[in-house]
Amino acid sequence: MKEEEKYYTPGIEEFHVGFEFEIEDLHDNLVDRTFRPIIADWQELNEVYDNYEHEHQDFHKNYRVKYLDKEDIESLGFKEMKDISYNKEVYHFTGHNLMIMHYPPKNVIAIEVRDRSLSEILSVFDRSSLFFGVIKSKNQFKQLLQMLNIE
Repeated sequence: MKEEEKYYTPGIEEFHVGFEFEIEDLHDNLVDRTFRPIIADWQELNEVYDNYEHEHQDFHKNYRVKYLDKEDIESLGFKEMKDISYNKEVYHFTGHNLMIMHYPPKNVIAIEVRDRSLSEILSVFDRSSLFFGVIKSKNQFKQLLQMLNIE
């Protein structure tokens, strides 16, 4: 996978305190492109919003976010399950009494309950699945876990 395929340009609405992204470091020769990682605080957000307001057309060139990957999921406390390998492009993780399935080519995440007591509660709704959908980045995955009250 090419380096540029590992990243996407975030929309201005994605930025918030704690948002993880990369910003382009400008060089004198304007040829070398390097990015440095940032975890947004209020000061950084002010700069981002100011850049967006004044350089709207070039805004997308300066910022990027890494697509969710295996390392991101593991960094949030999940462990890869290597014994399940019916599809080599789907990663399986466990942790927090859940099973996570991640299909990177389409950024699809499925979260299923592994805890028996939670499964019984969810069976009232005829499901064991907590979530199925597209999650582009670690930022979105963290937000989803927070919404599902998974810590």
